[in-house]
Amino acid sequence: MDVLKFKSNKTGSGSCVMLVLSMLALLTAPASAFARDDNAVATLRQIGRIFAEISEKASPAVVVLTVDKPISRGQLGAEQWWKVGSGGRQPALPSELLDNYRPIRPDPPYPRPRPTRIQPLGLKSRSLGFIVSDDGHILTCNHIVDGVQKINAELADGRQFEAQVVGTDPETDIAVLKIDANNLPVLKLGDSDALEVGDWVVGIGNAMGVGRTFAAGLVTAKSIGLGLAALEDLVQTSINLQIGDGGGPLLDLDGNVVGINVATIGDGSGTGINFAIPAGMAKGIYEQLIKTGTIERGFLGIAYKDVDAVIAKALGLETTEGVIIADVIKDSAAEKAGIRKNDVLVEFNGKAIKSPGRLIIRVAALKPGTQAELVILREGQRQNLTVTLGKRQSMQSRTQDDVLDAP
Repeated sequence: MDVLKFKSNKTGSGSCVMLVLSMLALLTAPASAFARDDNAVATLRQIGRIFAEISEKASPAVVVLTVDKPISRGQLGAEQWWKVGSGGRQPALPSELLDNYRPIRPDPPYPRPRPTRIQPLGLKSRSLGFIVSDDGHILTCNHIVDGVQKINAELADGRQFEAQVVGTDPETDIAVLKIDANNLPVLKLGDSDALEVGDWVVGIGNAMGVGRTFAAGLVTAKSIGLGLAALEDLVQTSINLQIGDGGGPLLDLDGNVVGINVATIGDGSGTGINFAIPAGMAKGIYEQLIKTGTIERGFLGIAYKDVDAVIAKALGLETTEGVIIADVIKDSAAEKAGIRKNDVLVEFNGKAIKSPGRLIIRVAALKPGTQAELVILREGQRQNLTVTLGKRQSMQSRTQDDVLDAP
């Protein structure tokens, strides 16, 4: 047995003796001193049961979507599928395509990983959706079904159906599908606006196409824009999403859907930096698509500026929240409501405007003709205005000059 040896000297011998005595005290301490905290263990077990219950109740409404989709060079996910597809073996692509679809890596040093939509590369790729009506309506991401030739939906009980596209909205990356079935299990769309950073969330996936997976994590940020779609207000989470998990539900602890998992940072093998389309946005899109198959969005008609610290001080504002009206489009809904240049828009329909992005999303979520209540600051005084929204023309990408809803 090796023995710890201490070098004795006038200044250090006392501390060495104390260390030895401390070690002897630990070795002779009663067993109860090392007893686990049973209350803490019981709490952990209870948390595990909560997660298991969410998974058990939600899983039957999660659908695996297999799509026939043409492959093109540069398709998102090509490198990920090459690296991890088929369990790390050769990718599941015809041999004549291999030379054309090997990943093209940049010369070192490599740039910071970019966010990518969660979708594998393949002639038949698998992703997810989830059932939101008992007669067969399914929510998923538009990029999963865009340009596909055929969509197969496999339910948790093994039944398979051919899914039809009811409607899509590329600007938010949301799609609604329909299968011919009834009395199906459904997931309820929850209140994504109530999410706070630090809240627990869970996701059901289909990682690598090997079967249902389950992951838990935290909300780590809100109101994120990645530039993958024209209208983004994403929820960032720490759950580990992988290839095959795109289109799946993000759930709160009540088992309600608070987001649609859409993108990840890294190579798609579970980085813990992932993003979801908020359920609040998805709900409005879903309701319009099942009624008309198309989307109409409200139009306010302003150009805006961010409120930074310098501007806030100059205007006597207490915070940097809100939007400064840089210009008002002639004959627009904003002009008719009495909004003027240099007004500061601080509330929209009773909710504070914390950023221009939030204002864009809230206006775009409403249909033309909807009346909205605004609160503005004009020369330091709060004023209430009512606006009847106009109709916004479709745009495929946000304009560089940040003109809200510009045609």
